Amino acid sequence: MLFAFKKNAVQRLTDSFPTDNFPIDKAVLKNTVQVGRIRYRRCASFCLDKEGIYLRIRFIFKSYPDIFIPWSFIKEARKSKLYSMKAVEFILSNSSLPSQKIYEKYCDSSFTNYNH
Repeated sequence: MLFAFKKNAVQRLTDSFPTDNFPIDKAVLKNTVQVGRIRYRRCASFCLDKEGIYLRIRFIFKSYPDIFIPWSFIKEARKSKLYSMKAVEFILSNSSLPSQKIYEKYCDSSFTNYNH
């Protein structure tokens, strides 16, 4: 019997935006993000810099490859909510890929006003 499993949102991002250069020294560690409809609570690390968004999701028994999304692939950054707190939702130009939500307090104003 053959089973076809649909890739989850993070797997689709890792397929499209893999990286081996996660900037651990500049990253916000063990925080909460939302990718697509799934929230990753206290198991995500990320960094927003002038190049784009770096994302790392690590569980105790499962980890995903690191992700780097260049700003050129982000269509819009808009205000949103994550666990009833202010957040920024980054919408990708490829609508088949999931958006990401990061708490607003970690986003520089230049990123929250970003619209490509």
